[in-house]
Amino acid sequence: MKTRSIKNLLIIVRDNLKIYFQKDIENGGMCAVIEDLNKEGIISWPEREQLMSYLDNHIPQNAIKRKEKYDGGWEDDKGYVLAVFWWKPKSIAPRIKWLSEQINSLK
Repeated sequence: MKTRSIKNLLIIVRDNLKIYFQKDIENGGMCAVIEDLNKEGIISWPEREQLMSYLDNHIPQNAIKRKEKYDGGWEDDKGYVLAVFWWKPKSIAPRIKWLSEQINSLK
């Protein structure tokens, strides 16, 4: 199977974000959505890796990497999810905006 372009993969993430956020997923971020898309066979493992690498290399300028107190997921002994969020968990608007900006910037 041919790996789709990063632009097409970002479109898939954006178009599925709301669906997955409405589900009771363990985590409220894009990484969890990407993981679910892979688990369900919507994207392949190489496509998952491509998306994760893209996220790591395109951190939003105004985003703050932080451990977020979040009701759910894997928590440390202080009640913080063992994950890094750029925006508040399950806050969909800034993720959609960022994804759309990324998609529009790619040819």
